[in-house]
Amino acid sequence: MISFALPPELWLHVADYLTQADFRSLVPVNRTFFDLFTPSLYSDIIIDGTGYAFMSSTGYTSRDQVLKPKARRLLETLEKTSRLRGYVRRCMIKNVKQNKPPFSPEPTNPQVLVFAETVKEIFILVGRLPSLELVTLERFDIPFEWIFYICSQPNISLGIAISFCLVYGPVELPSDRSFNLTSLSILASNIGDCMPAMIHMIRLSSSLRELRLDTSWTLQDLFKKHVDNPGISLPKLEILKIYRINLDHLEFFRSTPNLVDLRFKMWIKSELGSSPIP
Repeated sequence: MISFALPPELWLHVADYLTQADFRSLVPVNRTFFDLFTPSLYSDIIIDGTGYAFMSSTGYTSRDQVLKPKARRLLETLEKTSRLRGYVRRCMIKNVKQNKPPFSPEPTNPQVLVFAETVKEIFILVGRLPSLELVTLERFDIPFEWIFYICSQPNISLGIAISFCLVYGPVELPSDRSFNLTSLSILASNIGDCMPAMIHMIRLSSSLRELRLDTSWTLQDLFKKHVDNPGISLPKLEILKIYRINLDHLEFFRSTPNLVDLRFKMWIKSELGSSPIP
């Protein structure tokens, strides 16, 4: 017979070794387990789309086709219960794919509207998660306006990880706006015409501590911005991970006074001119 008369601290220690599936099984057992493990059940959530399942000539005809049923139920549950929203620390959104070319969307096309309304619903909810620490976007066709939206929420300081995504759509960033990014990772993603706005957002993220870029061109754009606007670019940046860097960028590193960890795979030779190597 299993005894439930253990101190809560021991049950929480056990929780460190359990999976989300374990939490789903334990929460309904009794009131004690419900109170102990519900925060862990909702601390990491996944909003999973159908990917290309409905990528046919007819496209999406309802929001239920954009997201998997489990993801749809999760959104409805979080929308109804503010207490559960407060438990969420990390949120992954993946496999949400556009069924029409996103670079030139047809705003009045019903299929495009279904996708746009679903994405809006997701990010409005994500912006209401008060304890959110990390948003992971994976295999997602996402308008940049929604990245801007969650990064500009006044009561959230969070990290953003973007991988295998297509980011599109212009957005005007106010020059006096600050962003609460603590970390940003861009891996194998097509940022395209949104890169100027992305660079602008990075420069305005005064709390950014970790930056990971899988190509050098993003860093090159950052460096150009630094040259045009000299001074401390990222005052709290501590970790920079980049696939390859150019020696011309050394001046940029000098302007990040707290940088303690620089990692790269390839060093590109360049003319240094009169600039000494530190």
